[in-house]
Amino acid sequence: MDLINKILPAGINKELIALPSPVKNIIFIKSSAADFTSHAAFISKSAWRLMIQEALTAYMPFGLQSAEPTTDDPTITTSAKGRKTVGQSAMPSMVAYFESNEFDFQEVQRAFTGGLYKIVFVLENGLLMGTKLNNYSGDIGGFKANVTAISKGVPPSEGGDKAFAVYINFTDKQEFLNVYVDQPVWDAERAFREYMPIGYDVTQLSAYVDVAGTFTVRVQERGGNVVAAGLTTISDWAVLDQSGGLTAPAVTTVAAVTGYSGDYTITLMDGASPLAPLNTGDWCIMQIKKMSGTVVTHISNRFTITND
Repeated sequence: MDLINKILPAGINKELIALPSPVKNIIFIKSSAADFTSHAAFISKSAWRLMIQEALTAYMPFGLQSAEPTTDDPTITTSAKGRKTVGQSAMPSMVAYFESNEFDFQEVQRAFTGGLYKIVFVLENGLLMGTKLNNYSGDIGGFKANVTAISKGVPPSEGGDKAFAVYINFTDKQEFLNVYVDQPVWDAERAFREYMPIGYDVTQLSAYVDVAGTFTVRVQERGGNVVAAGLTTISDWAVLDQSGGLTAPAVTTVAAVTGYSGDYTITLMDGASPLAPLNTGDWCIMQIKKMSGTVVTHISNRFTITND
């Protein structure tokens, strides 16, 4: 039978629910995040809100300049009789260029260092594009890929649009044979702008004091000089990682500096009873994460405190 007869019914039966269009933006999802269990869940605004605001498992950079496929061409060999043979197709890859600045993109570079993520595309016609998973349950997910962010390291020239690049190397080309696109009734880019936490910039103003276990920081909203007041709740200050010599480092007190709104003196101690300051050479990676119930309303850059 002519193979074309097997291809034609896909169009006749209208199995393609919507025509895709160029990429408008890219959603990066943590590889550990659960996939969508139905078509309805994939375009559910509330499901995405939970990922953006509460679980912090979905992220969309603002201002995609362009996206270019970088997939290698297949190898073509020619026999002695002149017959050409096309080898296996290469694994798909692409590079995306974003509008940004050196300060914001530093955080992107710290996050995307070659780790595995899931990619969902936002298309110009409003569609979301993912992949049907081959697990017989109808789940829909993102395209698995290793993601690395690279900056040119210098301010971009006027009109330059390739200073901030994110390299996306997909790991399963079969996922592109199971593409799924669907039309939400809401705008994905607008939803991310509404739901993503407000960013804080944290600047350390004083060194860690060995005996008292204290240090001072200044907190401002990102992109401006608006100071961040009211961050005196201990639970707003999280220790994300620590050096091997520490057991249970934690913030024990937070005090606003009198006369300097947005400045805070933090006490960071280790152990249980008795509490002790960090040892010389020890370090902690910290972050502010302000909550309203289960929703993350504000989040800061990660900053490292060391006892030098």
